[in-house]
Amino acid sequence: MRTLTLRRAGVALAFVTVGMAALMPLSAAAPDNSHTDLTWSLVVQGHAIKSSGPQEDIPITPSTDVPVTLKLSNHSPNEVTVGQVRLVGTILGLTFYRYTYQTALVVAPGKTGQLPLGAQDMSDLKGQATGLIPSTITLLGPAPDRSELAQRDYVADVNGSNTSIYGLFGIGVALITVILLVAALLRLATDRLPENRWQRALAFAIPGLGVGFILTFTLSATSVMAPTPDKWAILLILGGAIGFVAGYLTPTPHWATPPPRQAEDDPELVHAAEGSPADSPRPV
Repeated sequence: MRTLTLRRAGVALAFVTVGMAALMPLSAAAPDNSHTDLTWSLVVQGHAIKSSGPQEDIPITPSTDVPVTLKLSNHSPNEVTVGQVRLVGTILGLTFYRYTYQTALVVAPGKTGQLPLGAQDMSDLKGQATGLIPSTITLLGPAPDRSELAQRDYVADVNGSNTSIYGLFGIGVALITVILLVAALLRLATDRLPENRWQRALAFAIPGLGVGFILTFTLSATSVMAPTPDKWAILLILGGAIGFVAGYLTPTPHWATPPPRQAEDDPELVHAAEGSPADSPRPV
């Protein structure tokens, strides 16, 4: 019963992970409802996040006084009021940091406004994340509606700690993956894998997904690759697929292979060995 429960849990985990990997790129490609008649920039520690055009990674060093300034040009025929600015960093659907700035920047039609949002205390960011973090900046209107005025994706290069929540999460996933992989290899070495090929494939597909997670966290934490939804989805699917194929191609356990037929166990073979009555010499 316990083995059956573990198998069901493994199947559920595989389907959930693949489903996340398939759906996240679709959600990332959702249409942008931002106002196209607004151009703006948010300067964080001297680096600008712009409303359009190529966007470089924004380096952020956690400290108690991170200066942030908002500049907005209003090309619409109506007055625009920015009531809130929100910065959010998300990986694999999990939020690792969120900062909200309350403001009251009012820009008349055809005008440009600039407002320092003050020095933000981001010292806690060191214990929350590290490396390249896919992030989003959202400009919201005044209360109570808080309608979305503009939005832009960017990548924050956080100079955080390896023992941050993000780093510890990656280490935890790595430990679980190693345990699952070692368990699968031990079962292979001791000839204790299931007889069914699909079950053997699943036994290796789950650690394969874990390897995809490890690559995602490692490349992000070392500032090699930003784990945007389209990229980490490919890593997860590729890792799971390689593990699935490897498990499917493992040899059938010896205990599940039928033994060769012995003459003394098969009446037909015994009969053939002793000779049939038709082949015996007839009496004269």
